[in-house]
Amino acid sequence: MLRATHLSVGVAAALAVLQPDNLFECLAVTGIAAVGSVISDIDADQSKVRREADLMLGIGAAVLAAIMIAQTRFHVDLTKYLSGNQTLSERSVAAGVFIILCVIGKMTPHRSFMHSLTAGVIFTMVTYTMFSKQAALAFSVAFLTHILLDLPNCKGIQLFWPIPGHHCFKLCASNGWVNQILCLVGTVMAINLFTGFAGIRIFNWIIKK
Repeated sequence: MLRATHLSVGVAAALAVLQPDNLFECLAVTGIAAVGSVISDIDADQSKVRREADLMLGIGAAVLAAIMIAQTRFHVDLTKYLSGNQTLSERSVAAGVFIILCVIGKMTPHRSFMHSLTAGVIFTMVTYTMFSKQAALAFSVAFLTHILLDLPNCKGIQLFWPIPGHHCFKLCASNGWVNQILCLVGTVMAINLFTGFAGIRIFNWIIKK
C-alpha cells in the first residue's frame, strides 16, 4: 500500500489500542505511530517513495519533539508515553541504536529486513528503552499494520528475515482501489478517534474554565 494508507491506518490502529486520555497524549501516540507506520519504507529503492517516507518520519519526529518541549515547559504529564524507568545514558544509547538501525535499513533491499517481524521486535525494544512501554506498544501496533497492509500485495515481503523467502497473498496492487478505500477508512477512523479521545476532554476543560 502507499504511504498515506500506512500512515492513516497505523495511527488509527494505535489510537484504538492505546486510547489516550487527553490532547497531548493523543499527539504523543500519533507522533510515535506515524514513525512506526512508515519507517519500513526507508528501504524503498525509488527516490520519490523514500522522500515521502523520510518526510513522514520527519513530521512524526517533529510532533514528538514538540510534545517533549510541552512536557518540560508547560508541565504536561506524559510519563506513561515518554518517560520510563530508564536512565539518561540508557536512553541515549537506545537513540543511537535507533539511528544506526535506520541507516542499516536504508541500505537493505526493499521489502526485506525493514518489512520483517524481526525488525519490528528490534525497533520496538529500542523504542521501549528510549521512551516507555506505552510508546513501544504504539510503535509496534503501527509497524505491524504496515506489514499486514503489505501482505495482500502482489510483491512479497521477507516476513521472517533472515530466513529466505518472500510472502504475499497476491490479492491486489499496492496503488489500486483497495489502497484508496483503506486510506479513506483509515483517515476517517484516525480523525474520529483523535477527536473522540482529545476533543471531548478539551470540551470538558472549556466548561470547567
